[in-house]
Amino acid sequence: MWAFAALAFALADTAVRCLEDQYYGTWRFTLSHQFKVSMDNFECSTSVPKGGDEIYLTLLPKGVAYTSGGLAGRWSPVYMTGVDILIGGMRYFFISKTVTVSFGDHTETTSVCSESHPGLGWARQNGIKSEYQNCLYAVLIDPMILNATNIMSRENIQPQYDSPASGYGSSQGFDMHYGDPPPGAWSWGDVGGVSFLPAAAPAPAGRGCNSSYVEAALAAMTARVMVASNRTDPLGRDAFLSAQHVLDCSQYGQGCAGGYFEEVGLFAETYGILTVDAYPSRPGDNVRYCSPSNPTSDRYFFTNYYPIGGYLGAVTSPLEIMWEIYRNGPVVAGIKPNADWYSCSPTTEEVFLPSYYPTTTTGIPNRRYFYTDVSYGVVIIGWGTDDTIGDYWLVLDPFSARTSSCQSNIRKVARGVNAFNIESYVGGSNWVPLPDLLATHPNKLVIQRTFLVCLFIADIVSAIFSILSVVLLCSVIRKRRLLSVSNSSFLMIPDTAL
Repeated sequence: MWAFAALAFALADTAVRCLEDQYYGTWRFTLSHQFKVSMDNFECSTSVPKGGDEIYLTLLPKGVAYTSGGLAGRWSPVYMTGVDILIGGMRYFFISKTVTVSFGDHTETTSVCSESHPGLGWARQNGIKSEYQNCLYAVLIDPMILNATNIMSRENIQPQYDSPASGYGSSQGFDMHYGDPPPGAWSWGDVGGVSFLPAAAPAPAGRGCNSSYVEAALAAMTARVMVASNRTDPLGRDAFLSAQHVLDCSQYGQGCAGGYFEEVGLFAETYGILTVDAYPSRPGDNVRYCSPSNPTSDRYFFTNYYPIGGYLGAVTSPLEIMWEIYRNGPVVAGIKPNADWYSCSPTTEEVFLPSYYPTTTTGIPNRRYFYTDVSYGVVIIGWGTDDTIGDYWLVLDPFSARTSSCQSNIRKVARGVNAFNIESYVGGSNWVPLPDLLATHPNKLVIQRTFLVCLFIADIVSAIFSILSVVLLCSVIRKRRLLSVSNSSFLMIPDTAL
């Protein structure tokens, strides 16, 4: 557990990350035997798994994956730290290996993108509440691009605000989508005078925790429950999803050291999320013991987080983001905030200019990858246009009360120019309203035993009825035969009568 926490800090601060094309190629996955998961947490040994199967998967550009047996599926980078694969009814998830080297008074951490980190790989049947999981170790045995390296560090690709991005937002061919445009303005905070945004969840006192990735993901999930249920479900008004449950129990995330939306979504799909009443918040930082007081309490399940378009980088179009919000509810987004974000200063030039990344070539052929840099989670709840800002997003910052001096947790951010990188890492999870079907009924065992007893009695009654039917039938046949013999004797004429 504590080794994992140490790794989490490395992941949060690492200067080198895995680029998308470094994952292209054929991977060998070594699986452990299956484990039945009975708690809200399942951690793997740091040794290479034994006792299971070896499978071979090939990862291609545009989120395409296939097995050595020909099964096709999809995959996506988990931000730039790991891989999430869905194929053949299974989901494979791993975090890339990191290595920390000491150099006297400082250390340097690098990513080994061709290998999963020991103990941080899992395989499970796809779907809600999968009871069995495998540990997984992955290694890239046949890379598509040889010598693909991390050519950028975070220092030389920080968002620049002094120059617009060349070609960002420009036409990339024809748009072949037809139909009506989305509304010119929309807000899930005011739909005909009704708000589908959650009230503020009770904030834990004194918790120092880098948990915006959890807070933002849960706020978007809660809003989608309110939209899907038309506010008939108590979530968002009288009940709130427990961020503490995710921080303490998720094996996929890094707790208070930071993490990614995909990890929250996978936990919500595998285990479901308890409410604050069932798993209260508490102060402290990096407290990582999982202790649900009542594991059978109602949980909220969601489909695994998906980047818009199906894989990271597939869609950065503001129009497609707008359609996702309009159809399904608010989306969660990563941003790279600066001082203006935290100070809530009046609109500045920086808000309106796009993030700019310099073009960098490597001399290695076939290199093409998606890159973004975000460090904070928010929720996009709508959009609009005004004379001062122009096109803007309406953004909910669930963490603002603890990180900024803003009077409101909703603000406007320029739309269509990737301000704060807000259009580069966007996705969502959909609510699966099936807790009653999935939860263990308190009288389930009694019901099962009663059913079996009734079935046994029914079988006995059926057998007795069958036996009685056979006896009755035999009795009828015997009587008829006796009657037939008797009649034959009566009709016979004795010889003395002649």
